[in-house]
Amino acid sequence: MTVFDPYVGKVAEYVEGLRAKGRAIRSFQAPLSSARLSQTLPFRVGPGANPGIILRGDMSVELGNPEVGSASLFLLTDSPATLNDGRITLIGPDIPESASASLPFGQVLMLGGGAIGGPGC
Repeated sequence: MTVFDPYVGKVAEYVEGLRAKGRAIRSFQAPLSSARLSQTLPFRVGPGANPGIILRGDMSVELGNPEVGSASLFLLTDSPATLNDGRITLIGPDIPESASASLPFGQVLMLGGGAIGGPGC
């Protein structure tokens, strides 16, 4: 058990609470191999990808503008069974539904594995 395990459960409770209140919540399953994932993205990743700066005029939507806020949280657990591998849960509007908007952005990344938090980590 890691110190973050209770928070993994609280994230699930939070999502279910929003769903019970009628909030629009969608879940997607990401491809589990990095090669398959990069083939499904609508932009290039890795060698040959554009490393330049993206200007506001070239964006479809701005996520986490300092004026509207953002948050990021990374949770680790040594109990991968408590997670749904590859699941992406979207709360709120998707990018095509938010054209030209500046939206608050939050992300919670959860990583699980048997060696996490053990000796030598």
